[in-house]
Amino acid sequence: MFDPQPEFFWPNPTEYLQRHQAALDFRQQVMTDLEVHSGSLKQDGIDAIAVVHGPEGGAPEGHEHGHEYGAPAEHIVQQAGDNPDTLILMSTHGRSGLGRWAIGSTAEKVLHAANCPLMLVRAHSETPVAPETAIKNIVVTTDGSALAESILPHAVGLSKALGSRIKLLRVTHEDRVDADERDHLLRIAERLNGEGVADVTVEVLNGDPATAIVEYIDRSPDCLVAMTTHGRTGLGRWTLGSVTDRVVRHSAAPVLVLRSSH
Repeated sequence: MFDPQPEFFWPNPTEYLQRHQAALDFRQQVMTDLEVHSGSLKQDGIDAIAVVHGPEGGAPEGHEHGHEYGAPAEHIVQQAGDNPDTLILMSTHGRSGLGRWAIGSTAEKVLHAANCPLMLVRAHSETPVAPETAIKNIVVTTDGSALAESILPHAVGLSKALGSRIKLLRVTHEDRVDADERDHLLRIAERLNGEGVADVTVEVLNGDPATAIVEYIDRSPDCLVAMTTHGRTGLGRWTLGSVTDRVVRHSAAPVLVLRSSH
């Protein structure tokens, strides 16, 4: 995504033209790289196209740029909105653990605006990326509500595609008895077995939900956490559920977030 600053930001027209040409050159370089990656995916049997938003014409004259300026997050959300069956996959940065970390500004804006499932993968600059990363466990968090369980069809689809185990996780407050909660999870597990998921486990923990979820994820190698939150749609600001917000910010594992506007 390219969004050079408008001409009036640059008092010297020559400086602006130079910056604009540099943006064009960089755009072509990135487009070439994306086409290489899309070609590699096609060789693996995955349908892929490369799309770049940004200046497409020659040197500008006045304000005729041939495209609309906008934040990268806005273009990502609009691109995803062209197809209702879209999953946005983004990497972001930040330190792990229970200390506060800030996700990248573009990723956070997309998280707050996208109306389709979004998977965030933490990038660790100090750790080499493995050629293939297996997701052996999909941790589905639930509080017993229909909203929380609306993530289940997505988890089932991923489980079947990846051959992953589904771990159903519920966290209750310390003064709650967890027998009913466990029975509810067992009923869900039985239903998922009937839908073709061979390996489903259940776990009920006590304590602060966000803290317990993050600590559980840290103990579960090669996992992805799947959870649902709520918020209004559109590119305006909306508030993540407090538990989801903390898990997204503190989890070292990839997080799949599905938002419901209900």
